[in-house]
Amino acid sequence: MSWLDAGIDSRIKLMSNVQRGGCLEVSTLTKIATPVDKGDLRKSLTPSIGEVRTSDDGGDISVVTSQLKAGDTYNFATAKPYAKRIEYEGHSQQAPAGMFRVSAAQWQRIIRDMVRKYR
Repeated sequence: MSWLDAGIDSRIKLMSNVQRGGCLEVSTLTKIATPVDKGDLRKSLTPSIGEVRTSDDGGDISVVTSQLKAGDTYNFATAKPYAKRIEYEGHSQQAPAGMFRVSAAQWQRIIRDMVRKYR
C-alpha cells in the first residue's frame, strides 16, 4: 500500500468515525429531549441508513450508527403525526423549542468534538 493509499484510508476511517459518533450523539440528544406523556413518540424515533424508515418501536440508535460509513445518509425519524406540532408549534411544555431542532443546532460542536476525539 502506498503512502497515498494509507493517507486516504486514514481519512476515510476518520470521516466514518466522526459520522458515526456525531449521528449517535445528536440522535441520543434528540431522544432525551423528546417529551414523554405515554412514551409513544420517544419510542417511535427510528434510526436508518439510506431510506427514511419509521416504526412504532423505533430501533437501537447505537446499532444503526455503528454501521455508518463515510458518505452514508443517516435518518432519524418518526411517523407520529403529532410530532410536527410538538416540534414546530410548541405543543409541549417539556420541549417548547422542539427536540430535533434543538439537538441539530449542536451539530457543529458535536462534529468538532468528534474530530478531536478521533484524530
